[in-house]
Amino acid sequence: FVTFDGFRLGQWVEQQRESRSDQQGERGLAIDQVRRLDDLGFVWDVQQSQWEQGFQHLRAYVQQRGDALVPKRFVTADGFSLGTWVASQRRARQAQRSESGSLTSHQMKRLDDLGFIWDMTHFHAC
Repeated sequence: FVTFDGFRLGQWVEQQRESRSDQQGERGLAIDQVRRLDDLGFVWDVQQSQWEQGFQHLRAYVQQRGDALVPKRFVTADGFSLGTWVASQRRARQAQRSESGSLTSHQMKRLDDLGFIWDMTHFHAC
């Protein structure tokens, strides 16, 4: 992203993320800099933030409907493709079994706690 005056904000943001992860080296951000960015709501881990957004949408779905059986094409009122997100969690867990998955055990537990159905073929067979 480039601002109207030509500042490469997207590049700067990425540099801040890299600098924070490099805190042991010379390029690390000072504690005050990290705090100031935190105060702005700075997102340090984009993947985790996106996962959390999907999880919050799923939680709302479960609260409204009483289950986590989200149809494949379900889109929330604010335009979030929850059905696609749910399907990607199932694929990520399948990949987890081959050690290339991206779900953490904590994420899987949180989904389990909502009553997430991992294998829809088994569910439909019951």
